[in-house]
Formats: sequence, C-alpha cells, structure tokens
Amino acid sequence: MGHILKNIIITLWSHDLKIKQDVKKNKDDNIERMMLIV
Repeated sequence: MGHILKNIIITLWSHDLKIKQDVKKNKDDNIERMMLIV
C-alpha cells in the first residue's frame, strides 16, 4: 500500500514540475516576442 501512495505522490509532483516548466517556457517565449516587437 505504501509504495502505491509514494508512486502517486511522485507522479503528481513530477506532473506539477512539468507544468511549472511549461509555464516558465511560455513566459520566456513571451519575453522573446516582446523583445522582437520592441
């Protein structure tokens, strides 16, 4: 039972990490676009 719970936590955590990385990437892309416009 314990290792199933651990797997769920790891899955959620890595998913959360991926979302944060995607958000950061989007921000970086937006900054680059603004630089190009300016």
